[in-house]
Amino acid sequence: MTVIVDGRVVLLGGITMLGAAMKTLDTTAVAEIGADGRLGTWRAGPALPTPVMHHTCSVFGRTLHCVGGRIAGNVTSTLAVYATLGKDGTLGPFAPMSALPASLGFHQAFVHGERLYVAGGLERDTASADFTRKKEVFSLGLDAPATNPWVHAGDLPAARNVGAAEAVGDRVYLSGGIDASDQLLDSIVAGDFAADGSVTFTKEPAKLSSPRMHVHQTPSWGRFMYFVGGRDALDHAVGVIDRGTFE
Repeated sequence: MTVIVDGRVVLLGGITMLGAAMKTLDTTAVAEIGADGRLGTWRAGPALPTPVMHHTCSVFGRTLHCVGGRIAGNVTSTLAVYATLGKDGTLGPFAPMSALPASLGFHQAFVHGERLYVAGGLERDTASADFTRKKEVFSLGLDAPATNPWVHAGDLPAARNVGAAEAVGDRVYLSGGIDASDQLLDSIVAGDFAADGSVTFTKEPAKLSSPRMHVHQTPSWGRFMYFVGGRDALDHAVGVIDRGTFE
C-alpha cells in the first residue's frame, strides 16, 4: 500500500516475489519527495503487526490507519492499527485501533470529515470454504480511533471488492472491482454523506472504458479523476488510463 503524507511517500506491507514464490510483507518504508519530484533515500519504518496484502492505509492529518487485508492461509485479517509520521519523516510505532466487526480484505476505504470508512470487500476465516462477498459500509471516528466503535454506515448497491474509492468534496466514488458473482465491473457508484456520518450510494451514468479489477487508487486533481491500469478478466494487466471529468 502506498500513501503520501506531508511530502513523503510511505510504503506499507504488500508482496514481493522470491523466484516463483510470492512472499507477503510486514515492512514499511518512507522516502521524501524532492522539489524536482525525485524520491530521496528510503528509510525503514516499524513493521506492521503481521505480513499482509490487499489491506488499506488511509491518511488523516499525519496519521495512517491500516485496516484488514489478506494474510497467510488465504484468509482475511482483523488488522486495525494506526501510526503517525513525525515532522522528521520518521514513522512512529503502530498502535491498535478498535477491533473490526469481522475480518476483512480486498475492501475499499476512504476518509471523509473525521471518519474512516471501509466498504465492501471479502471475509474469510480458516473455517470458511470460500470468501463472503460483502456490501456493508462501516465507519470509525478518528478523533479517538483506539476507543471509538465501528458503526454500520450504510450499504453499497451490491457487493464489490478489489475496486477503488476516492473521496472528493462531499461525495465518494467507488469504481471497478468484482461483484458478488465474481464478474468484473466497469461501473462507478457515488456516495452522499448525511449529517450523522451515514452514506447513501447511487449508480453513476459514467463507466470505465472496460471492466477491470485491482484499480486500487483513483487520484483526483482539480476537475479530473484518473483511473490507472488494473487487471482484466484473464488476470492480465490493463495498460489503460481513463480520465473522468467533474461537471
